[in-house]
Amino acid sequence: MTCLFTTTFIFAQVDNPNKVIKLDPNVHLISELKLDHNKEYGLKAKDIQDLFPSLVKEKRVNERFGKNAYRTKVIKVIDEKALIPVMAASIKKQDVAVDILKSKLVTIEKEM
Repeated sequence: MTCLFTTTFIFAQVDNPNKVIKLDPNVHLISELKLDHNKEYGLKAKDIQDLFPSLVKEKRVNERFGKNAYRTKVIKVIDEKALIPVMAASIKKQDVAVDILKSKLVTIEKEM
């Protein structure tokens, strides 16, 4: 039996990769996790939603708050995989800017 899988990727144009610079990485202290120095690094879903709304979705989770008592809580979830191409585009754009500045610096040094 032969199985063929086809994958279709749809790449959205990254309209303004400089928005990534506005994201503020945060450090959260979490004692339950066995992380180095009890720190977890991350981004706030609200910050990402303000800049890239399509990368944040709402998810409903059941939370236990007592014996046989549950409530539904809505949390924001970041599509971290989709954030990677945006960050890569931002790095590429910054790299081009650095190369332009380097060439201008070489030109200025030659003129001195």
